[in-house]
Amino acid sequence: MIDLLVFTGLRRRGLVLASVASSVVGLLLDSVIFVQIAFGEPDYIVGQAIGKAWMVLTVAPLLIAMQRRRRYFALTLISVCSQRGHVSDQR
Repeated sequence: MIDLLVFTGLRRRGLVLASVASSVVGLLLDSVIFVQIAFGEPDYIVGQAIGKAWMVLTVAPLLIAMQRRRRYFALTLISVCSQRGHVSDQR
């Protein structure tokens, strides 16, 4: 739930920042809580957090590519529409 609050708060600053920040907060809290409940000892918290961090690092380049692709298509669409007179310059 806390990771959702972090994501929502940062979403306007960018998908990648919001996703990575919320994932880091979530993986740290989840690792601490899960390991304590499952094993009753904090011995595995670091390994759990490292494993989850690897997944965040693996997905981050994909998020960056998706964000760039969305921007490219949005700019292309705006350009095409403005050439055809569908977009006004009024703001």
